[in-house]
Amino acid sequence: MSDERRGAAAPGSGEPRPDTPELFREHHPVGTEVWQIDAVAAPNLTKSRKTCRRQRRLKEKDMKHLAVASFLAALLIAQQAAAHPVARGPIQGTAKRIEAIINGEGKSGEVVGGSILYRPVVTGSARFKAMGRTVAVAGTENVMPDERCTYEGTEWACGMRARTAFRYFIRGRAVACALPADAGKDIVADCRIGSQDVGAWLVMNGWARAALGGPYAEAEKQAREAKRGIFGPPPETGN
Repeated sequence: MSDERRGAAAPGSGEPRPDTPELFREHHPVGTEVWQIDAVAAPNLTKSRKTCRRQRRLKEKDMKHLAVASFLAALLIAQQAAAHPVARGPIQGTAKRIEAIINGEGKSGEVVGGSILYRPVVTGSARFKAMGRTVAVAGTENVMPDERCTYEGTEWACGMRARTAFRYFIRGRAVACALPADAGKDIVADCRIGSQDVGAWLVMNGWARAALGGPYAEAEKQAREAKRGIFGPPPETGN
């Protein structure tokens, strides 16, 4: 205890205040409780201040870690954009979303530019709904769920099978689509899942037809020759 503390006078006594409550009780029985409270509160107040400083330092450290992680994520996205020019539009939309979150202009999970479509629900072999939009995969012709195909005289529900195959392919993953600036509720767009072109996968595996004049004519030709998807036999069923 400092000299100033030792020299402080007890209220109404005109004498120096004792160093401890025990000594105080011997000399000044009246008002002992006041000094006991003061003796207990002072260390608690010091401890509270130390706790606040420690929490402030931890918060500052967490903010630094978040900034570093955001920078690394943006750097990775930029590298992916350079490696996959076709997907650059959706990837740049993701970069804008990260930048907006860092700057406090957006919320975590908010879609900036409308490029990333979350929780897609497949409605056809080349169509899905997500975030209030119905998207038709560009360059493809959708196979309706009630369509039936014939293979070597055997008719089967190829439309249902094609839709199921698309569902298994997406598996609820977010889809990156190059949406037009004036995109409405029903749109046609080039879409990707990761680095995979969704339209190319559908047509190449025979679960959608290539649109006339589109980029997947050769992929459909290969699917027909290999008898994949709707161009092949019905799936085997157990007895």
